[in-house]
Amino acid sequence: MFKPVLSVLLFLIGNLILTSSNKSDEIVGTWVAEGSSFENRWVYHAENTLTTYYKNNVYKTYNWSIREVSTPSGLTKRELVLINIENPDDQKNYIIDTQTEKRLILVYNIGVGLSMSTYIRK
Repeated sequence: MFKPVLSVLLFLIGNLILTSSNKSDEIVGTWVAEGSSFENRWVYHAENTLTTYYKNNVYKTYNWSIREVSTPSGLTKRELVLINIENPDDQKNYIIDTQTEKRLILVYNIGVGLSMSTYIRK
């Protein structure tokens, strides 16, 4: 009786872990802010680095990670954390509002409220 239940439970946990890591992998690629040009892009690399470009020149390079965080109301959200490779004190935290194969919507605190940016995969 316990063996089938345990097998199903392990299967579900394994799928959850794979789904979470696959979702993180989906960010790898080139993203351009909606309304911006390709010369101002963010390129997420599989080795968890992000290269940002401004006018086709490298602007900054970050290490990126995605983690789960809980809101005060108890909701679980995914957070994108960027840490500047040259200046570890330069850290940016974004809540991932939406992530699909073609669209990424990030929410961040601007000090007087929240702002949202939409990125399109190129």
